[in-house]
Amino acid sequence: MFKPTIQRIFATALQLLNRRHALAIFAGIYATLLATLYGFVAIREATWWQVLWIPQRPYRRPDPQRQIRAVRGQRSTTGNC
Repeated sequence: MFKPTIQRIFATALQLLNRRHALAIFAGIYATLLATLYGFVAIREATWWQVLWIPQRPYRRPDPQRQIRAVRGQRSTTGNC
């Protein structure tokens, strides 16, 4: 089960290394991401720990009922808020 997946990952990585154009695009996108994160720290919009925490945060869908309660200024009765 894991062996084909690992083989596929290594095959894809090898293909990326063999295609210089794709590797350059990937490197450019990655450099832009790093520069953007550094920019947030440089202009003091975020601290280093906040920048490092962003990729580790799990994605969470917004709850419409929670948003409505927040707008109305009501407290949650379910304890999720």
